[in-house]
Amino acid sequence: MTSNLERWNYYLRDLESPQVFIDWTFYWTISTALQRRVYYGNYNFSPLFANLYLVFVANPGVGKSMSARLGGGKILKTFRYLDKNKLKAGVPEEKAWTDVISFSADNTTLQSLIQQLAASTKTVNLPPTINATTGLEVPRRVQHSSMSLLLSEELTGLFNRTNEGIVDFLNHCYDAQDYHYKTKHCGEDIVKNVCVTLLGCTTPDNMKMLMGSGVLQQGFTARAICLYSAESRHRKSRYEFTPEQEVEFLKVRTHIEALTKVSGEIKFTKEAEDYFDWYYEGDKDKTTGKSIGKSPMQIGRKNFDKRTDHYFARKKAHIQKLSMVLHFADSLEVSYIELETLKKAIHILECQVEPQMHHALASNSRNELYDLTKDVYEAIASSPVGLSSIQLKIMFVQDLDMEKEFPNIIKYLGEIGKIEHRMINSKMMYCATEKK
Repeated sequence: MTSNLERWNYYLRDLESPQVFIDWTFYWTISTALQRRVYYGNYNFSPLFANLYLVFVANPGVGKSMSARLGGGKILKTFRYLDKNKLKAGVPEEKAWTDVISFSADNTTLQSLIQQLAASTKTVNLPPTINATTGLEVPRRVQHSSMSLLLSEELTGLFNRTNEGIVDFLNHCYDAQDYHYKTKHCGEDIVKNVCVTLLGCTTPDNMKMLMGSGVLQQGFTARAICLYSAESRHRKSRYEFTPEQEVEFLKVRTHIEALTKVSGEIKFTKEAEDYFDWYYEGDKDKTTGKSIGKSPMQIGRKNFDKRTDHYFARKKAHIQKLSMVLHFADSLEVSYIELETLKKAIHILECQVEPQMHHALASNSRNELYDLTKDVYEAIASSPVGLSSIQLKIMFVQDLDMEKEFPNIIKYLGEIGKIEHRMINSKMMYCATEKK
């Protein structure tokens, strides 16, 4: 075997999970190991990091979370180090071990995520810069706050009543900006140099509710790569891991552990840089230098569903991030991304991701579902004592499918903490959790 992806697939060959989920769990694992230590571009201006946001969408039983738990999670959660600062502070050695990569819980609050991110702050030594006056090297010690969200059971667990704050938080963490959060009663939190990777799993029905309610419209779908699969790749009654498979898996683990220590700036080779300029900008007028017509990236768009517009608006960054991940999949050198690696990244996105993305984004949902979800909530919130199921059905019977859409809307509003059940005058009522 010549690549770590081959070894990864050899180890997980019995899993029923679709191939696209297995491959992208590998890419996410590489991405998570790199955290905020490797970057592309000017570090002091607008650096780009290799952190990925992935969403696996498939029906129950297809195998969305299987590869994440048995592959990525199994590797990344084993990396630990002995914290010397804790030892100096008198902490017993058995309690001074710290996770290299901080993982969040599946169900958590925004405040807890921020606190955990701040607690995961580490210092990294980047390659030194050269002082323009003295010509001497200047050491660079940079702090970063990196964390991983592995929501292998259900993505919707993250989007509770604080969902709007969660989306804004995730957008900042994807772009690796400083995060400033001001609360009503607990003061302010400022976390510097944040960086988060995310791998979440959900079903088409839940994705439809998230998309229909507008929760995932606030920049998240532009930053996330949403992958869909209709069925498992095969059926296996049991999974076996032979000694030969374990040997290959150990090689992958060793490489990924080494990635947790690399840092510095990575660049495209001149050949790759020129190709990407052409791919993104298109042919140029030799006199003016302006682009002539549409670029190959625009002409080659594989999916024109309107819900993929946000993704294609940020495809430039997706290509650059995936190129970094593919480079480090088999290399520990913080050097140059070759042209073939860049072309491979483009090919993977165009052939493995984009054609099916509209299914992942539930584009066959009704456009008015978002407004109707708001209408149902507004109706409940406008009543001082809430509304019963019968009252709501009478109000919306002409607008909603009472067997499917209405129960899903009620379930969703409950899951995100907007409504709750209360017994009032011996009747079960739906009541808003906050005053209108």
